[in-house]
Amino acid sequence: MNATTQNLNQALAHSAAIFLGELLQLQTGEDVLVYFDQKSDRRVAEAIALRAREHGHRAEFFEVNTALPLAEQAARIAEHIRRGRFQVVCELSEQCYYLTEAWSAVYEVGARPYSIAGLDSEAFIRCIGGANHQQMFALGMALRALLLASRRLEIRSTKGTNICMKLGWGVLDRLAAKIRRGPRAFMTYPSGYQSGFSPGQLAFRGIPHTVEGTAVIDGYLWPPAEIGLLDEPIVLAFKAGKLIDIGDSPRKAKLLARWFEDETVLLEHVCFGFNPGARFTGKIVEAERVFGCLDFGIGSGLRHIEGVMRTPSVYLNGNLILEDGKFVTQELAALEGKLLE
Repeated sequence: MNATTQNLNQALAHSAAIFLGELLQLQTGEDVLVYFDQKSDRRVAEAIALRAREHGHRAEFFEVNTALPLAEQAARIAEHIRRGRFQVVCELSEQCYYLTEAWSAVYEVGARPYSIAGLDSEAFIRCIGGANHQQMFALGMALRALLLASRRLEIRSTKGTNICMKLGWGVLDRLAAKIRRGPRAFMTYPSGYQSGFSPGQLAFRGIPHTVEGTAVIDGYLWPPAEIGLLDEPIVLAFKAGKLIDIGDSPRKAKLLARWFEDETVLLEHVCFGFNPGARFTGKIVEAERVFGCLDFGIGSGLRHIEGVMRTPSVYLNGNLILEDGKFVTQELAALEGKLLE
């Protein structure tokens, strides 16, 4: 074994220990299923399994057959989960299945899911092993507190983004959503600790019918797989929360339009990214966590897509909190400095 391979294996082992111990908080007697596909980095799966087995846990692999239709892939994963008696299910496949039968089966059997979908060895080391998860979570919680105290959010960018929405977290907002019988605003806790998702992200949705304006996606968009990293932006126009137009980058805009097949498409969520190890390397789970980016989740079910915007500026109640991808409030800027130093 040469020095480079040895260093990689050590870094993977260290990252797997952090993943299982700090993020998943794997307990005595818990068993792990890792499912992956042909595009996954098997070295990550093997490092996770090896670390689990060293501590007395059963760890099993399941390879997804991506030649099958997506719904059938999810059904096969679900069947394996139901038969396997696992307490933890780790998603390493490039395809995310959290809106499918696969994740429904995880909850059905009382297990905990965790998606690091598509992370290769280098990204796993940077985003999991090399991150200060306590500080990253603290930044996410501070950002969450600012959002909870706000009623209006605006997003702008030098590429032409200009989109706004009202935020509504209170009892009256929930009652109004119930009366309308439509989707309501929500906000998660920062991803990371037992959250089910790779660390460095905070997801929320404003009051859906108030979303208005244009979002210029200039970093990454997936699926469909033919789009991915963007060399030309895709411009998405929203009215009353609905996607009404897809423009620019003619070829990729047409691919996205075909993907949605004339469905009624809503903005489902927006996510702040703040993992200092994340890079635009070709996988959506990493791209949507690049520090200072925003991710737009659009569409539902198997037609859900994620579009990442580089260096946005964000205003809460008219006050600037993120300028060209850098946090500018005193508290957030201080936390950013600790993470990026």
